[in-house]
Amino acid sequence: MNLLGKSAGDYLSFVRTGMILIVVMGVIRFAVGASGVPYERATHFVSLTILTSLLAVIYGLRAAVRGFGGYRHLLPLVSMLSACMYGFIILAILVEGLGGIQGYFHAPGTGLAPSGMSIGFHIAGQLFAMVVFTLVLWGLASLGFFLSRHLRFLGRAFLVLG
Repeated sequence: MNLLGKSAGDYLSFVRTGMILIVVMGVIRFAVGASGVPYERATHFVSLTILTSLLAVIYGLRAAVRGFGGYRHLLPLVSMLSACMYGFIILAILVEGLGGIQGYFHAPGTGLAPSGMSIGFHIAGQLFAMVVFTLVLWGLASLGFFLSRHLRFLGRAFLVLG
């Protein structure tokens, strides 16, 4: 399948490491939440949103440095990151909700989830949030792309690191 002149495999191989990091962070977040650490105390340390946002900027920088494409090629990249993150979140909501596990993903009454929220409604909300967050990630990746193009030292430093 071709997306904007590149195969889906090209995009996947470009963001594979980021997707693995998202899954690892998700597993850590699930374990911390299930272990009973209060939500307010640990949620920012094991945040999938923060990690994915940072990855979007990094992959924007990387795309510019490596000549992967233009701004339009960033959308499929961040869509894969977003789908990975929200796929894990939905799976965790199902496991917590159906398994009776008290954790961070489906904890009505904490975070942004109001008391009494059903699993189905929570998943539907996450799917809507995925669309919005993907556009935010595209903006962050574009910022990284822009900075790499216009701040040469940043691009050179990132080329050495990456």
